[in-house]
Amino acid sequence: MMFWCVKRKQIPTNPCSKAEIEAPDRKEIWKQKLKRDMARVNPDNLQAILTHVAPQHKLKVLFALETGLRVGEQVAVKIYNPKKPDIGGIDFKTNIVHVEQALKMGAKHSEAYIDMPKSKSGIRQVPITPELPR
Repeated sequence: MMFWCVKRKQIPTNPCSKAEIEAPDRKEIWKQKLKRDMARVNPDNLQAILTHVAPQHKLKVLFALETGLRVGEQVAVKIYNPKKPDIGGIDFKTNIVHVEQALKMGAKHSEAYIDMPKSKSGIRQVPITPELPR
């Protein structure tokens, strides 16, 4: 705005050009916002959910609760193969889920396919407890 006023000769110089203002650290702002907005689930509520889940679905719910993976990422998870690390998967030796792929939807529901996660930050390693049933 001030540059526009100088250009139009409404003011002789831009008084803001002498100000020393430090640009905000956008990554730090994002981290603070994420911490503030992150869901905080009471462990008692989680236990109540697990007691009402059908036995055949309990492992899926436990896996989702423990890892926080998106549904598309959960569907794409395989057993980790060190010879094919770019595929990712669950590594039971190190108790880490290597997220490298996710289910994507095509134009039609029948055109679903497996591809990389939606962003680079989606490619990650998520620790799991050794107690998670195998």
